[in-house]
Amino acid sequence: MNNTVSCPVCGQYASESFKAPYAAVWRCQASDCRHFFAPNAEQEDGLCDYSTQAYKTKFIQRNHRLIDYLLEKRIIKQGQRILDLGSGEGHIASCFAERGFDVLCVEPSNDARTVLTSRGLKSVPYASDIEPGEIFNFIYLIEVIEHIPSPTDVLRDASRHLSHEAHLLVSTPSAHSLLAHISKKRSNSFGVPSHKHFFIPRSLYKCLTLAGFKTVHRCSPPLMLPDRPVAERFIASCLNLLGLGGGIAVLASHPEK
Repeated sequence: MNNTVSCPVCGQYASESFKAPYAAVWRCQASDCRHFFAPNAEQEDGLCDYSTQAYKTKFIQRNHRLIDYLLEKRIIKQGQRILDLGSGEGHIASCFAERGFDVLCVEPSNDARTVLTSRGLKSVPYASDIEPGEIFNFIYLIEVIEHIPSPTDVLRDASRHLSHEAHLLVSTPSAHSLLAHISKKRSNSFGVPSHKHFFIPRSLYKCLTLAGFKTVHRCSPPLMLPDRPVAERFIASCLNLLGLGGGIAVLASHPEK
């Protein structure tokens, strides 16, 4: 490998930073990005594995809390068109469909798309496969963007299908969390073999801005990992207020035309 590579978010100069548990991590040197990434991360699909029905049930409950949050904040309205980018086997998309939303899934895995079809969900392999002119009222990538080789390109493709005044939601593990500072091996950002990217707020904002979104701001949806005791949820909320939480969740508004 060369001594330097380009940042996959902004294309600027990057250099090797440190050794994570599963790969060498490089960092963008541009002051307005500073993105962490692993050029040689393992080629895994990152699909969620429900080993028990109880585990699946917890995520379904989380998904419905997320939908309630989005409705309460008037980010979505009942019955709107939803685009799920990186849907896996559709555990989130199924919950939206059950609540009366019209959902299209984007999922590259052939096996996962077979499951989506069995659940009555429409799907395409890539965002670039969406029909020109097809418009959605809400787009989300939940714990997905860290697995995508070219995240800026995917977000740019998605932005073309977002309706006026609509929102895109992105959530991802934070490389700026307190745990990541203390022990990278234990963090849910650096400690997962299939993660290609380790976002900090600055680099995620940069990625969305380069994709054409005009405003980006943090939001506080229900915890992405649902099986947490009350005390841990309280600590997580406090860390989020300090900008040191385990995850980043942002809403981006309609892209510039």
